[in-house]
Amino acid sequence: MGNIKAWYALLTVTYCCLALTYVWPYLMQVKGAFQNGVPIRQVPRPATNKLIAGALALIGGVMWTWLYFKQ
Repeated sequence: MGNIKAWYALLTVTYCCLALTYVWPYLMQVKGAFQNGVPIRQVPRPATNKLIAGALALIGGVMWTWLYFKQ
């Protein structure tokens, strides 16, 4: 089912997106603080989208399992 390197690249992209779902709310908090000129703690942090994070973690786990048994 395709090139193994392509699967590892797709897995890397999946985990980068997963990390971004956790980092994005903090980045938006910092951006809001700098735009308004207030301390970071005074700006509310947006919630992490747990549905997207869970789906990406599940996809990553399935891909790791598939690649492990493929070799």
